[in-house]
Amino acid sequence: MIDIVKDQSSTFPDRNATKKGGLNPRWREISPPQVTSEDGEEIPVIMAANKIREKIINLMEGNLLLKESDMKDRFGCQNAKALDKFLNEFVPRHDGALVFIDFRYFKPINDAYGHKEGDKILQEFVDQINANFRTVHGEDILFRAGGDEFVLVCQYQETADFDTFINKIKEKLKSLVIHSIINHKGQDIEVSIGLDYGVVTYKAAKNQSDRPNFSELKHQADVEMYKYKQAQHKLAESGNQAIQLGR
Repeated sequence: MIDIVKDQSSTFPDRNATKKGGLNPRWREISPPQVTSEDGEEIPVIMAANKIREKIINLMEGNLLLKESDMKDRFGCQNAKALDKFLNEFVPRHDGALVFIDFRYFKPINDAYGHKEGDKILQEFVDQINANFRTVHGEDILFRAGGDEFVLVCQYQETADFDTFINKIKEKLKSLVIHSIINHKGQDIEVSIGLDYGVVTYKAAKNQSDRPNFSELKHQADVEMYKYKQAQHKLAESGNQAIQLGR
């Protein structure tokens, strides 16, 4: 909701005041409307309109790549075809981050309990991403690269500094744990799966010629994800050793 407030500081000519020979040059105080931004700051309507216009253009540019019906994955995110189109065509209007995400210990669960139960975990993940990021409105975009590998693109449109923006992404993903109830031979089994991820950043571009190399960025994010996965495995191993020594 946009709140209209008044500002008495601006002056405009009074067209109804006349004198001999034409309009009276006298000025009167009027109250041009302002709007309250999401941050609680009062800004002129024209500035707000420009921001809204820029946001719409940005969303249109991103969604034009993804509007085709065959671009949707069955879990509600964008599919591998949409990812390929994005990597090769998208021109970002804002700085941002590309995140490569992989599930931790998903394959053994999928193999042991079947794809139907594995799909429940994938759907829960997509739902949680939608709840914690801005994918519903298009500022962020989630792609399923295949299997349990996903790519999340987050566009920087915040008032906080860029480092804070990146740290918020990492904190959200680090705390995100996928819980699911798996039915196996008539018994309900609760499983919890964490995420491994790699984050790389990119700069805004003016046109196709200076756009980031998103294919290379995806590869770099994959490398960062693998480093993170190895670090988590080492932590788990050291934790298990400590438990055994404490017995």
